[in-house]
Amino acid sequence: MSQEKPQPSIPDGDPNIGKELFTDYCGQCHALTGNNESHEAAPYLKGIVGRPAASTNFKFSKPFKESKVIWTEQNLFEFMKFPQGFIKGARHPVTVVNEQNRAHILAYLKSV
Repeated sequence: MSQEKPQPSIPDGDPNIGKELFTDYCGQCHALTGNNESHEAAPYLKGIVGRPAASTNFKFSKPFKESKVIWTEQNLFEFMKFPQGFIKGARHPVTVVNEQNRAHILAYLKSV
């Protein structure tokens, strides 16, 4: 019988701080809303919590399309830490190593 690895808990985050961090870390490529046309740098993130990966009109890479990831709070929290390790072969250059900063960004994404 295999045991699942316990998931680290997510610290409480402040969406106001998260908004600023979103701009710093994510805002150069991501917007909250958009058409997800092929010329855009990254998919929009409004409503991402609970959404399947690669489920918008954005032109996603093959690893994202094949990942079958659902963007739960835990998955987003872990993805921000090391995207290429979370989805093998993912093209995502930004990492948010600081746990509290990831919690703030997640709180902001949940609020929009």
